[in-house]
Amino acid sequence: MPEDRLKADLHIHTSFSDGVFHPEKLLRIADHKKLDVIAFADHDTIDGYLCGRKILQDAGSDFRVKLIPGIEISCFYKGCDVHILAYHFDANHKALLDVLDFNLQERESRMQRFIDKFAEYDVFLTPEDIKSDKIHTLGRPHIANALVKNGYASSYAEAFSKFLVEESPTFVAKKALSPEKVIAAIKAAGGYSVLAHPFRLDDEQMVHDIVDMGVQGLEAHYISHNDEMVSKYLQIAREKDLLVTGGSDFHWPTKNKKLGDFYCKEVSTTILAHSELE
Repeated sequence: MPEDRLKADLHIHTSFSDGVFHPEKLLRIADHKKLDVIAFADHDTIDGYLCGRKILQDAGSDFRVKLIPGIEISCFYKGCDVHILAYHFDANHKALLDVLDFNLQERESRMQRFIDKFAEYDVFLTPEDIKSDKIHTLGRPHIANALVKNGYASSYAEAFSKFLVEESPTFVAKKALSPEKVIAAIKAAGGYSVLAHPFRLDDEQMVHDIVDMGVQGLEAHYISHNDEMVSKYLQIAREKDLLVTGGSDFHWPTKNKKLGDFYCKEVSTTILAHSELE
């Protein structure tokens, strides 16, 4: 049964992955915007959530916003990047930690493969140009920033289009786990698995395939979904008895997109039912 009274955003990125804001700032913005429930869903790391949880524990009643455990885990299916959101998992479960460790190690390895490929085209970066102590999950956004900082691109957008997209001669493919592996690890850890931004998949059949693999929910309410898409994914959720979530996929503010501007009023109560919300 969906919860339609709360304002929820269950897909927010912090500076622990490729977002720009520290968890404390995000919590304060969410509180100011009167969001009721949020989740930090960083890429392949729960460090942002753990940081946010400690802030709330230390602050006591200073915040009204509630935080639930979340993460966004990368995988690959039929040549397409797939992201699986997880909520309410055991953060110490070996199966989940093994998946996260594989992905984090692959991110490090891929960064070096990018550096080696760039050198073939007289673009020279070092790991130190890309990494910092504040980055817990390396990704292409951090490489793009390094390319701009070192004068190889005039903007973040140019860095991506010139060096980091699949059509670029310097692109490096990533090695990724299957959705089945990720979904199974989330289930083993006692969590709920949700297919993130399903509209990004190449075709609707892929959504059904991943549902058949055992994913438990759909991110039907997503900032880039139009009304037709929302209706379609809600229909699939009803037909397949899936959980429904929603989120902004917030990374950084833009002129037309700030945290709190987009929120979901329809989230399955199973996702919201947790001791931290009591």
